[in-house]
Order: sequence, then C-alpha cells, then structure tokens
Amino acid sequence: LLVTLLRSARVRSSVSHQVQTQEDLVCTHVLRVAVKSPVRQTTMLSVRPRTRRDNKQHLSVVLFLSLSLLFGLSSSLFHDDAQHLEQTETTVLEDEFIVFFDGFEEETVLERTIKESVIKSDCAWEVIHRHNAALNYPTDFLLVKIDETNKTRQAQLLTEIEALDHVRYVTPNLKYHFTKKLYSYPAAPRFSKSLLSPISPVDPTSLSGDDEEESCRSPHLVFSHDFHESPTNSSSHNHRDAPDDVFFEEDMANHFASSWQERSLHAATSQMPETNVPTMLNADFLWDKQVTGVGVKVAIFDTGTSPNNPYFKNIAEITDWTDEDSFDDTKGHGTFVAGLIASSQPDCMGLAPDASLYIFRVFTASEVSYTSWFLDAFNYAIHTGIDVLNLSTGGPDYLDRPFVEKIWEMSANKITIISAIGNSGPLFGTLSNPADMADVIGVGGINSMGKLASFSSRGMTTWELPHGYGRVKPDILAFANNVLGLNSKMGCTHQTGTSFASPVVAGSVALLISAVPEGRRAKIINPASIKQVLIESSELLPGTNIFSQGAGQLNLLSAYELLNNYEPRASLFPSELDLTDCPYMWPYCETPLYATSMPLIVNTTILNGMGVTGRITEGPTWSAISFTPHESLHQPSDLADKDILQVAFSHSDVLWPWSGFLAIFFRVNPRAANHHGVVEGMIRLTVTSPGAIGEKTKRQTSLELPVRIQVIPTPPREKRLLWDQYHQLNYPQGYFPRDIVPSLVDPFDWNADHLHTNFRQLFQHVLSLGYFIETLGESFSCFDASNYGTLLLFDPEAEFLEDEVAKLRSDILDKGLSVIVAADWHNTDMIDGIKLLDKNTQKQWQPMTGGSNVPAINTLLDDFGISFSSQVVQGSFRLEKSEGFYGSGSTLSRFPAGGLTVTAHLDDQVVKYLKSINVQVPVEIIGLVNASSAFLSPLNKNKEKNEDALSQRGLPNSIPVVQETFADVSVKEHPKAGRIAVIGDSSCFDDSSKVESCMWLLDDMLAFAAQGVVSDRFLSYSRKLSSNLDKQRHSFSQRSEPLLFPPSPLCSAIQFQPLPDAADPQSGDPISWKPLVYQQINIQGVFEPRITQIQTDYFSFFSSLSDVLLGANVLPYIVIIAFVSIAFRLKKRRQQGDFNAHQLFLS
Repeated sequence: LLVTLLRSARVRSSVSHQVQTQEDLVCTHVLRVAVKSPVRQTTMLSVRPRTRRDNKQHLSVVLFLSLSLLFGLSSSLFHDDAQHLEQTETTVLEDEFIVFFDGFEEETVLERTIKESVIKSDCAWEVIHRHNAALNYPTDFLLVKIDETNKTRQAQLLTEIEALDHVRYVTPNLKYHFTKKLYSYPAAPRFSKSLLSPISPVDPTSLSGDDEEESCRSPHLVFSHDFHESPTNSSSHNHRDAPDDVFFEEDMANHFASSWQERSLHAATSQMPETNVPTMLNADFLWDKQVTGVGVKVAIFDTGTSPNNPYFKNIAEITDWTDEDSFDDTKGHGTFVAGLIASSQPDCMGLAPDASLYIFRVFTASEVSYTSWFLDAFNYAIHTGIDVLNLSTGGPDYLDRPFVEKIWEMSANKITIISAIGNSGPLFGTLSNPADMADVIGVGGINSMGKLASFSSRGMTTWELPHGYGRVKPDILAFANNVLGLNSKMGCTHQTGTSFASPVVAGSVALLISAVPEGRRAKIINPASIKQVLIESSELLPGTNIFSQGAGQLNLLSAYELLNNYEPRASLFPSELDLTDCPYMWPYCETPLYATSMPLIVNTTILNGMGVTGRITEGPTWSAISFTPHESLHQPSDLADKDILQVAFSHSDVLWPWSGFLAIFFRVNPRAANHHGVVEGMIRLTVTSPGAIGEKTKRQTSLELPVRIQVIPTPPREKRLLWDQYHQLNYPQGYFPRDIVPSLVDPFDWNADHLHTNFRQLFQHVLSLGYFIETLGESFSCFDASNYGTLLLFDPEAEFLEDEVAKLRSDILDKGLSVIVAADWHNTDMIDGIKLLDKNTQKQWQPMTGGSNVPAINTLLDDFGISFSSQVVQGSFRLEKSEGFYGSGSTLSRFPAGGLTVTAHLDDQVVKYLKSINVQVPVEIIGLVNASSAFLSPLNKNKEKNEDALSQRGLPNSIPVVQETFADVSVKEHPKAGRIAVIGDSSCFDDSSKVESCMWLLDDMLAFAAQGVVSDRFLSYSRKLSSNLDKQRHSFSQRSEPLLFPPSPLCSAIQFQPLPDAADPQSGDPISWKPLVYQQINIQGVFEPRITQIQTDYFSFFSSLSDVLLGANVLPYIVIIAFVSIAFRLKKRRQQGDFNAHQLFLS
C-alpha cells in the first residue's frame, strides 16, 4: 500500500480507483471507499500536471497519510489477530479407503473377515495398521490401501468389499493441508464437500464468520483448527467455523476441484473489551467452595498443546493421532481452547483448572489431517470414559452419516458433547452440525456487554423441512468476543468466535460436574441432565428471539444451584409456548392463527434425563383452558371456548440418545372465523424410561406444556399469501449451487430458502404491508386456492408433477389465484463448469440444477405462454428512482401479447464465463400479465396463428389499462382468472445473496398480483407487448439433467384430536402468564403496517450498528477518511491561495 501511494505522487494523469462494497471494507485492512451499490464502481480522481514543488508537497502528504495508516492499523494489521485465514487444500487419497463395519471388533478380526470373504484379485490391497492410542481397543473400521493402477479392478474390489454382510459402507480417506492467506470475503458460510458414504453423497461442512468481524471469515473444513475461521474438509469430521487467529480456510480453487464436505473451527478477531470469562461468570465463588473440576475428564479435539506447558495442572493424556511423533501446538488454537477450560495462568485462568485434560491432537505441524485419524480419536474417547467433549468445529451437512452416527454413539455412552453453533450470523438458517443435533449442546456467542454477537449463527434447524418446522437452536449462549485465554507462548491473548464460546461452556460443565459428589455423579450426570440444567438456569437476552439465543446466556451459579437439587426427569424445550410473546417467540408471535390457515407447527425438544432411551407412554393430549376475547373486534358466537383451537401431534417413537422431538400442529376451527382473542391451554404427556441399575420400577415424568396463541378473524383473501416451500431442495440433499455465480467461496445453497431463514427480510416486509403469509409444505394438490390471493414461488429446485401443473392452471383460471414467480439462472454450460469431484466414485459431481430449476418452471407456466431462457445476466437495473440488482438471473424468452415487460441492459455472464468477454445485452427481466389473456394465446404455434386465433375469437392483442389497473379486464372464458408476475432472479429478495434489497419491486408485484394495480414505476418504465415475445435462440433444448421430484407427493394426514363434548376436567386454574398485549391488526378495514415490528427492526439495526462500531476495526478507517478529506480540501484551497502544506499538517 505504501509503495502504491508513493507511486501515485508521480502520477500526472487521471488515476482510476476501484471501489468495493462496504462488507469488503470491513474485512480487509486496505484503504477503500465504501459505497452502497452492490456492484463495483469506479471513481475518477483528476490530477492536474504538477511541478517539482507540487510533487514534493504531494509526496509529503502521501508519506504523512501512509504513516498515519500504518500506525492506525498496526493494532490489527500486524497484530496476532490479523485476519489471515488458513485455506484447506483437500486431497483425495486415491489408494486409501475406510471400510465401516456394523460393530466393534479387534482390528485383526475385521481384517480376517475381508481376507476370507473377498475373491482373490489381481488388484493388490492391504490393511494399513494405525499405530495410535486406539491400537489396543476394538474398532468399527479398517483403513485399506488398494492399488490404483487399474481403476476398473479397484472399483470391482471396492464393490465386493462393500457387499460383505458386516460392512456398512466404504468411503475414501481424505488428506487436509492448510495454507494461510488474507481473506476479504464478506460474512458468508462456505464449505467444500466430500462424499462420506454412499448414503450421504454430499457433505459440505465449513462455515465461518467470526464475530462482528468474524463474519468476514470463511467456513472451515471438517478437520480444521483455526484462530480464524477456515474450512476444513472431511468426510466424517465436523469442525466449526473458527474465528480466532488460527482459522483454517480452504482454497476455493481446490474446493471446487476436489473438496465437498468441510467442517471448520470458529474463531475471529475483534476490538471489543477483553472478556475474562471466570470473572464474568463468578467462577471464584465455586473455587472458594473447592469446586475446581477435580475428577472430570474433558476431551479437546484440536491442534494439541505442549506437554511442558506449566499452566496446565492436570493433563491426564496427550494423544497424537497424526503421523508425527510430536505433541506441540504450533498453531496455538488447541492451547487457547484448553486454556479456557483448565488454564492456571493467573492472568487468564480457566474455568476448571483441576479438570483432567485429554488432548487429542488431530493436526500435524504442517496442518494436515485425515478422516481416519478423527474416527480413531472418537472411538478412543468412548473407550477412555470421557465425561465432556469439546468440538469447536462444524459444518452444514446434517446428512453426514459417519459423523452424525459417531456423535450419537458418543452421546449414548454418556459423553456430554458441546459444540460451537457457527459464525455465519446474522443470517438465519446457518446452524452448524453437530451443534444442531438434539443431544448436543449447541453454543452461540455473546460479547462482553451481554449482547448477542452478530456473527453467531442463527436457527432454525432445517432437517425437518419441507413438511415440518425446525427445532430451536442454539441451546445456550456464552462469551465469544475478545475472550481472554492462554496462548502457546505461556502468555495471555484474546480471541473471538463461537470456537471459544464452546470451551467456555465445556469448562463450566466440567466445573459443575465436579461439584456433584462422586457417589451421585453416575446417577444424575448425563448429556440430557447437563443440558437441562444449563437451559433452565440461563438468562434471556432482551429484544432477542428464540432462534438467535435459545434459552439465553449461561448462568454458572444458577446452574450450580439447580444441579445441587437435580433428580432424573424429562423436560421440554421450550418449556412453555407463549406465542404472543414478541420478540422472543418470533416468528410465531408475528403470525396469529385464523380459520382456514395452514397449521402452525411448533417443534419442541424432549430431553430425557432419566435414561438414554425412553418413550412417550401417555398422551400427548390437548386441553383448552380459556379464551380471552379482544373486545374491539370479537363477534359473539355460540362456539364454546374449548372448541376454538384444534391440535395434533407427531413425536419420536423412541427417545434416543437422551432426547427426541414433539411436533405440535395448531389450527383454528373453521366455525371460529370471526373470533379474535387469545386461547390458553395445556399439552400433557408422560415419558417413561427403564429404571437404572438396581431399580425395580421404571422411571416416569409427567410433563405439562402451557400454550397461549392469538386467534384473529380470517383476513380477506387478497391479503393472504402462500409461500411454496415444498419445491425447495437444498444442500445437503444434493449439490445445489448458489443463486449467484460464480460463488467460489460458498458454492452450496444450504440455507433452506425458507421465510424464516434466508428470506426473513421478505417475510418481515410483507407483514409490514399488512399481508398475511403462510407456508405450503405439501404439493399444490393439497391446498384450497379459494382461500389465497397470491402464491409465491421463489427459486424452486424440484419438478412440478403433472397433477400440480393441472391444479395450478385451474386455480389461476377458475379460482382467481395470482402467482408471483422469481426464478434464477439455469445454463448447461455454466452447470458443467462448476462440477465438483465425487470422492467416493472419483467422478465429477454435477449440480442438480442451476440457481433454480428453470425448465420445471417453464413447464409450469407453459400454458400461459411464459418461459425463461438459458441466458444468464447480471447487473443493476432501475425503475424510476428505485434501483435493483440482478444477481445471476435468467431472462424472459416467451411472454404473451398484452403483457407488460421491463427491459434492462445487463452483462451476459455466459459469454463472460466462456469467452472472458464483457458484453452488455438488452433483455426482458420482469413481466406482468392477466392470466386469462395469457392462457388464450396458444404460443405453441407461430405468431401468425396466434394473432389469427385471437382475432377469430374477438379478443384484443393487448390488455387495456384502465386507471392503472388490470382489474377491469374480463374475458368470457375465464372472468375470474388471476394474474401472473414473473422475474428471472431472486437475489435481491434473498438475504444470503448479500446484494442490495429490492423490496420496492416486491411491493409493485404484490400490488399487481393481489389487487390488479400497476404502479407508476411499471407504467413509466415498461412496455406493453403488441405481439407475443418469442426468443427461441435462448430457449432450452431437450433436458439432459435428471428430474428432481420433491419428497412425498401425498398430502399429509394430520390427525387432529376430536373436540371434547364437555369441559375438560383437567383444566384447573388459569395459567400464570405475563400481562396480555394484543397484536394490533385491523382485519376488516385497511391493513395497517405493523409498527411494533418495524420498531423492533430499527432496534435490531442500531444494536447491530453498535456491535460493528465497537467490535470492528472502524476507527482507523475514520482517521484515514478524515486525512484524505483534509488533503482534498487543501488542494481546493491552495488553488485559492488560502493554505500551504505545512499549515495542513498542523490542522
């Protein structure tokens, strides 16, 4: 930078400076100008010819600014915490494979099983014997080396091995190597994938985003330990995004070439005040009671630590799972994590200084690891009898079979697993696995001021979609910003990220367990009981929703008191469902129930501290207790209070290990269409587990779950929207690429495309406009279109079945349903260009679709003469004073006469991608049309036949616009037909795209679809087609990719409980709730914007802003901008003879 500035002193002509986005400004320590536009802009700085004296003065200014820059950024650019991410280069060992068995045996027994069963082959193979700490214990896998000279014979031999009776599956062994680089991509989770098993062909696991700044990092791979986030790749390991100084980032080029799944550590850097964790948690209170972690075995899977570190009192064992004969931690990440748990350094004490540490070193000094090393280490942890296991790693692949199964196995063996939730916030739907598992304690992050860290990943879980709804995660929050801890040089330093929130909880758990007398530990300590204690003793953060904070902030002393009196029992989380409590119960509190709406689904977690297995033996049942009417809108009815709400259930058949789910479905009785008020009631169930050793009776817990739900009168049809979730397919269900290409840092679309994840801003926006939006988790055949005004179809990946196409056509033409479609890119050449390597088959893994399944969308809209093209374009567009960004979208290739279309000049990405040529082309990107007119245009014929057909039927070739509305258009055949609005890209509606939002465009499309009103913007900047648009040059040829069908085309059969004939005898006393506050919604008249939510959004905005100002390295940039401003002011005034350079320096 200094050299560049010095050279600029000699420039005599214009200098062009590229400007990047504001996110890049925060992530890179480079002098840049922040602009709001999502695209790169160019600022021209005119410099007049200079004299020698001018150049000297300019040189003085440059030197002064350069020194200021260096001093101002020294604390971050040259600090230990500089944002250097470590990339992970993932290599598939083509001759090494891991063979998984269905049970544990001695390695020699498993080896003999293969040798005796496999037919003799001319393909040489041998078992690689692992010489590590697990050598003397049974194992459930073998590492096999197979000659790769003859690929055909190798494949045949693998097939033979996998077909053996006791072999579950075979997966390649992976090698991970980490290299440092400065990372400057904005907060986006990324990961490469590695195929772990035939059942899980996709395993991306590497997210990252450190804290406020951590969000600038990238995800890590499965085996990554980092001080900063980095992706680590692995088929069976999970490592969280890491936000500290040692953060392993994966090289995205190799990422595309050979890596699929990655899990990563979570670490970052920050300028927040240092957080001394023991002091903040009042751990000294327990230390004074001689509670210091004695007798608790804590396992740390990381980069190791030195056995000679004098500040660890009780390192019981350090095991090296690498091929090196060393225990040293050259990265420092493992030492820092271990220090948070058990350091005795006076200036940075750990929480449980006397805990027994079991250090699992799974990375070499050159930052290399293998899948087989992790599997051995997990098995050894089980054999060693570990009590607490910390995993500061993770990734989004909840279908990673080997890893998920091994987590369950360790949990079933009473190992309490604590894992970082990830650093991909503030985007929702960004949870990491295994922290998103029910039996694992998933830890999010807060800063030293007790506020939610902006980088901490948010829920919900996405396993349950599309038919169900996600569970609450994270479970709990802990300090994650500028956490003070031990470094590898025996001193103290600070790190940021959920990588360090996780060991804060792990150390607290070790401390709590040591407070329980040894004779009682075996009876009450297990993964469920620990999770119950932490959740029930935590403190909620004000103004923060449940999917961001879970149960709230860790409270060590309250957990201690609760554990002292703990008896084995079952419990529910959340423990009560007050769905009127905003903002904590967002999004439920934003979506009151009404008759004919889709069932509202709440997914609770059952924690079973009574035993590793259990069942629901009684219930669940629903008992209505009361209905409190809203006087202003409630209309009297003869319907009994107990009959207003109907409830159904779905739950785990077996609670294992230590947990299960209870899904609750709520709907309003159709006879209660005019009711407005709050329903209160109770859900009851009984959980039973086998008795402990020596107990003759089973253990039972009777549970009660209080419920409070707001019911409102059914809104008018035109205000009811339906979101199609059923046709959304995402990673890890397959390789589904991002909606913007090329997206090298985050190639997978994994945020679920749900209203409450990456389309959260859209959800909040339509509510603020007075609309009501529901989610469709079933086929189009399963909903009654007469209840809804508009169907929203955004970025679908799945096919539309024939009966769905016919049903939707009928709904639009005969029932007046309107449709808004937002597609994305789909081009075969570009799809071929982003293939990944399938590590099981050594074949290229091709994306299942483009950004969306455009051919399927075209099939759906074909009867209306609407099609999208294979053209892919990108760039900014403008309607009047409103600007939008087209990420990577398709264009309209067919559109019916009489419709309105918007044309924009955008960059042709296909030409740029294939030929590296920048070309701008005029393309149609948005279209509005009345469905009846569109349907009557048989576009499967040529234009002349179309026009003749229209003329013969006496129909106009265009749709008349009367008072800016299509509402007056009527066609005899379909007088009630709805309207269709389409756009070829969804990026500006998608939070994960990180482009400027264009909700103004959604406003206009909704006004047209729901009310038939065309905005002034569209009337001024669109053209009415006098003939059918038909661009065959960019149409799709016959489809070559496989058809993607959504799960289960059948409509769900939810069995709602029959309404009781008499008052429930169990109702009892009213539930004790906080004072009731009704949501102010005008049902009958004009729908007012939801001011309460908007105020909440502003609160969140300023809260996030304060996080950034306090947590990011903002001050140096302010200083730099000030100096630059002074320099330009000087230039102007010198021309007026006001100042000289020396006076400028003084000022």
